[in-house]
Amino acid sequence: MNHVFFSKSDLQVQDVISLADVYLSEWKHRDEWFWRQTFRYFYAILIVLFLPNLTENYSIDLIGIPATVFYHMAFFMSLFFWYLAIGYSKRLEAVSKVYITLLKTMPEDYRRISLSDETKIKGGKWFNVRLAYIMCAIMFGAPLIISLLRLFHIL
Repeated sequence: MNHVFFSKSDLQVQDVISLADVYLSEWKHRDEWFWRQTFRYFYAILIVLFLPNLTENYSIDLIGIPATVFYHMAFFMSLFFWYLAIGYSKRLEAVSKVYITLLKTMPEDYRRISLSDETKIKGGKWFNVRLAYIMCAIMFGAPLIISLLRLFHIL
């Protein structure tokens, strides 16, 4: 099998734009998939976590299943779905880094401005954290803590 190797200097601007378009479409797909799955997981955890409360209000019998079973399930679902969401966000980060690398090969005037460039965006470094990780921590950390508190009857 013949391998063709080339350097960055062999790429023309139109080649970089074409490659960037491919990676941008992959990034869009992964971003959409990430948020769709993350919210599905989050809602599933909330349903399991608060199902005992809903059944009391609507007089639904859970066939004698203790409420602590649901709190345990919500706890383990939070851990598992947190792991999955971080995996999705890592894949999204990988595509994003290749896309950014491609954009850096463009002429200086056409490059994206980095948030960490204080000369062009004041205070941007404070917002240079990936929001996917923050959202995962909040969306799966909160039910995790609530389920633990419910298990210990603090709430």
